[in-house]
Parts: sequence; structure tokens; C-alpha cells
Amino acid sequence: MGVKERDLEMVKLLFHSKISRHGRWPDGNLVINQKQAVTIKRIYSMFLQGMTYHAIANQLSEEEIEEAFVSAADQLLSCKDSVIEDAQDMIALLFDTAELERQQNELLEETQLISDMVQATIKENATTALDQQEYQKRYDSLSGKFEESKTKLEKVMSDLETMQQQKAEIETFIKQFQSTPDVLTEFNLDVWNSLVDHATVYTRDDIRFAFKNGQEIKA
Repeated sequence: MGVKERDLEMVKLLFHSKISRHGRWPDGNLVINQKQAVTIKRIYSMFLQGMTYHAIANQLSEEEIEEAFVSAADQLLSCKDSVIEDAQDMIALLFDTAELERQQNELLEETQLISDMVQATIKENATTALDQQEYQKRYDSLSGKFEESKTKLEKVMSDLETMQQQKAEIETFIKQFQSTPDVLTEFNLDVWNSLVDHATVYTRDDIRFAFKNGQEIKA
């Protein structure tokens, strides 16, 4: 039996394992589970596209990811009060923007002052007979200081914006986590969107969820 034939036989086994989850009516006819029907169609579609059995088997179904999420979320929800308290402590410890705001204000004033000095120098040169070497030297010095101050300001503003966004994300996480039921009995897309930053699939038995509070949980 060739590789393709072996893969076909394995795909048939995988197909029948999915069929067995449909159940039957009392008269013996199959009861179609719509979610499983979609999975079955995907199995044959992937096979017809040339994927091997092992490649197909390694493809996690949407249902399996959803089940893993419910498990991970319930682990996080089991210590709900401490998670919220830790997130609040994180905001106080890591996202105090007062110093960056002070630096931003100082640099704004500094860059404006230097800009005014540059403009005054240009105006003076236009209306007064200045030594051009001295003028150029003064202009270059002020321009250099302006660019240096501007670079510092842009860095501080970028850091401040990043910190404010991170702080807002944690605050939103806390608010939404507080309103989440203490136990999830089924997958909820709204809960996923409000709590999960990203998920990483290493293997079928190793799916890890990074939540927006910075905590990672293996389902």
C-alpha cells in the first residue's frame, strides 16, 4: 500500500471518529451535529488538497481551541479576586505617567524656545548685515540643539503613549474580568475578545493563552 493509500485509510478512520460523535435517533438514523459536519468536510477538503493524514490530524479544530480556552479561562477565574488585585497593583507600580508627563512639558517648552531663537536669528540675518560665518555657526548650533531636543521629545511622547495604552488595556481588562461569570460553561466570543491577548498552539496537548493582564495559562 502506497503513502497516498495509507493516508486515505487514516483519513477514513478520522472521518468515522467524527461521525461517531453525531449520535442517532431511536430509529437508527444519524443525528447531524452541524459543528462536526463542518469538521468532517474540512478533513476531506484538506486531504483532496494534498495534505497528509498527520498534517490533517495536527490541525486543531475550532471546537478544540474553544474548549481549551474555556479551560484556561476557568483557571484564571478560579482566583478572580487575586487576579484583579494584582492587576490593580500593576497599574500603580508600572504605569505612573507623572514623570514622563513632566519631561514632556519641559521638552515642549525647550523646543519652542529654541525654535523661537532660530527664527529670530534668521530674521536678524535678513535685516542686519551680519558676518555670515558667525551667522552660520550660530544657526548650525541652534539647529543642532533643536534636533536633539526634538528627538528627546519624540521619544518621551512615544513612551508616554505606549504606557497610557498599556494602562488603558489593563483597566479595561479589570472592568471586563469583573463582569465575567465566575465559571464559564461554554465558549463565549465576547469573553475571548475582552480577556485574551493571543493564543499559541505548540501541540494538540499544549495550547497556551496569554491574557491581557500579562498572565499565560496552559490549557
